[in-house]
Amino acid sequence: MNATPDDISEFRLYSSAQAAELVSGGEDGGLTKATFDALARSGQVKYTRIRRKIRWTVAQIAAAVAYCETAGGEEAKASAPAARSTVPAPPAQRGTVAPFKVRPGSRYATSTR
Repeated sequence: MNATPDDISEFRLYSSAQAAELVSGGEDGGLTKATFDALARSGQVKYTRIRRKIRWTVAQIAAAVAYCETAGGEEAKASAPAARSTVPAPPAQRGTVAPFKVRPGSRYATSTR
């Protein structure tokens, strides 16, 4: 079974940085490495994981580009960490901590010598 270069490139795996370079063609703008990483973390687009590494096939890169061209992709591009809720913490109450008790035989017990 002889594979042509086109068949091989279909199964080649690219890192997020390589995928961003492939999509943008060296120009500024377009999808960045951070966008590819965010898409993988969010699980909106399929990707390939090899141990701790995120890798992309050509078909997965095309799916990521198509996703980012839709309205759903705008959320992925501009996604920032969600602001934490501003619910105030309950007020601290005095006297809720148990007092320190010295046990006989501990180094804090008074010596009888």
